[in-house]
Amino acid sequence: MFTLAVAAGLAAIALAVRGVFTLAVAAGLAALASVAAGLAALSALAAALAALAAVAAGLAALSALAAALAALAAVAAGLAALVAVAAGLAALAAVAAGLAALAAVAAGLAALAAVAAGLAALAAVRAAPPTQRKPTLTGSATSRFATSR
Repeated sequence: MFTLAVAAGLAAIALAVRGVFTLAVAAGLAALASVAAGLAALSALAAALAALAAVAAGLAALSALAAALAALAAVAAGLAALVAVAAGLAALAAVAAGLAALAAVAAGLAALAAVAAGLAALAAVRAAPPTQRKPTLTGSATSRFATSR
């Protein structure tokens, strides 16, 4: 009987130990499951951080693109300024052509003034009374004959 009681006691102890062991294993497995869930959450967090890093890289690329567009705008403004300078030079060329035309007009007016002076001289010569000439010994025979009569 003692043996049976010892066997029953040992069975009870074994069941108790087994139950405690099973509970411990179950608790350990639950702890491992919560660790796995934590790791999964950390993995999701890492993925979110990677996505944020990608967004930051995209924003940096957009910033570089904006800087490139600003540089292109500056180049366009420089080209517009060059066009304005070219227009100014064309206007100066037109002014120079106008001055050359004025010089040609002045030369024409000077020529007209010379012609007018020549015509005035001719008019003065025609308006002057004719002068009397005395025959000279060196004159022609016809003129000596005409004066001796």
